[in-house]
Amino acid sequence: MMAEAFILINVSAGKVIDVLKAIGGIDGVSEVLVVSGPYDLIARIKADDFNTIANLVLDRIQAIDGVIATITCNVVKHEEG
Repeated sequence: MMAEAFILINVSAGKVIDVLKAIGGIDGVSEVLVVSGPYDLIARIKADDFNTIANLVLDRIQAIDGVIATITCNVVKHEEG
């Protein structure tokens, strides 16, 4: 089963478009949106497992110039039993 997460991203003033483009070019990122509210961007990531998602966030997204902070929200599949 594929793992999926939404990454909430705070970006430095004036860097939103640069960060948007950089994140959009990362393998595994299926969508990046500019949003209003307490976060500047939301990225949707799909990978083989949650460890791969964590490494992608730590090694690729947080390393982008202009990224201030991230919050990873893992998608949990609810199954009625």
